[in-house]
Amino acid sequence: MNKEKILEDLKQRHLSNAIVGSDAFADDITPIEFKNILLTTDLSPNAEAAVPYAVAFAKQSGGTIHVFHAFGIEPEEAFASGVWAEVSVWLATARTKRQEQVAKMALRLSEKTGLNIAYTCEYGQPALETVKVARTVHADLIVLSTHGRTGSPHFFLGSVAEKIVRLSPIPVLTVRPFEHVPDELTFKIILVPTDFSENAKAAMFFALRLAKSHGAKLILAHVVENATYLCEGDSSVGIVPYVNNWTEFLKSQGEKHLAEAATLLASKSGGDARTVLRYGRADEEICKMVREFNADLVVMSTHGYTGFSHLAFGTVTERVMRSCPVPMLSIRPAGHMHNSKYESH
Repeated sequence: MNKEKILEDLKQRHLSNAIVGSDAFADDITPIEFKNILLTTDLSPNAEAAVPYAVAFAKQSGGTIHVFHAFGIEPEEAFASGVWAEVSVWLATARTKRQEQVAKMALRLSEKTGLNIAYTCEYGQPALETVKVARTVHADLIVLSTHGRTGSPHFFLGSVAEKIVRLSPIPVLTVRPFEHVPDELTFKIILVPTDFSENAKAAMFFALRLAKSHGAKLILAHVVENATYLCEGDSSVGIVPYVNNWTEFLKSQGEKHLAEAATLLASKSGGDARTVLRYGRADEEICKMVREFNADLVVMSTHGYTGFSHLAFGTVTERVMRSCPVPMLSIRPAGHMHNSKYESH
């Protein structure tokens, strides 16, 4: 297959994957309220960053916050109790200690906010236990910090947050602990990155309903990835013009699809959505746009897959989550949301 044929094939695949059309959003655009919020914590100071957001959502809906902590066997803590101690003895002691900590946190929240606060503590892998408990309590939102209590800022709670985002059938709000928390926790500008794929459908649909809840403005953004890495080495001789041609095609299609999406949003909600097209590395450009437009929330879709099938799209979401300067709401793609109350009809 020659280079011209390859380029034409890529163009046709891109056009067939675009979802902007009459069925790109669900008819249900009623405002969203979260009534059962699962606040996942590792009991560290960094994890406290997520608390104000859980409280704000619960106050808005009059809902319940479920404070949740999961723990596994941690060598340093076990050895501190004596290497001769039986695991079962250590586990029982650790469980009691953690339950007391979670109970105190729940009580403090209840007294401070007047909200209905429940709590639970489980032994096991934090990500898996979080998703399991979310189903048990019929949670409609999971809230947690992106950084935990180890020396490495990404090691513990960061990796847990990424796993939860991949596995959760419900939206997950991740919050960086190093950013300033505004006095008034309301969303005024919501940035919605999209790649125009079927997976982006859930995030755009959800962002529209969330914007109605908060009276927020939407910014639809698309980033054309830099393809210059294809032009390195001897094997790339003669391919540069085709890469440039492909890039220009993607930019023109991006502008077209953004305009169509904005028009569709206006027809559904009666409001306007700003559109922005950028060129570069997706996660870096998204974070730049957050700062440029003073967005206070990012809503993105993620594959919701584990393993190799997750790498192509999911890593963009995860990279944004690690460095995003504002809270980020990750939405499972519509095709994998059949257990969620936010499934489109």
